[in-house]
Amino acid sequence: MNTKLMDISFARKKAKDILCFQQTPFDVISFAKSFGFLVVLADVDTAVTIFNERTGKYAILYKELQDKYQTNQIIAHELGHIFLGHFKNGNLVKLGVCNEKGYDKIEEMADAFAEALLNA
Repeated sequence: MNTKLMDISFARKKAKDILCFQQTPFDVISFAKSFGFLVVLADVDTAVTIFNERTGKYAILYKELQDKYQTNQIIAHELGHIFLGHFKNGNLVKLGVCNEKGYDKIEEMADAFAEALLNA
């Protein structure tokens, strides 16, 4: 995997670069939809992103949590996977990560992206 795609500072910068085009107050669901992503309340653990090969679009399925910030964070985390290039051929790259440390790094980067996006 490209080392740039595994860099936390890259994740934070990517979020800030994307966010500079957004207006405040920031609404993560509207933000996701503005890129053509489907965002759907669903009966899932927390959130999952699915790529529809037929339409070529991503759908983020999420669970509404009591804490609105946590709900926004899990959606922003999924956006991190998309914007940081963690998907290949519609599948999350973590399926191809050869060890747990690599998987943890991908999740850490998505968290860093979400934090930067929500706290810019």
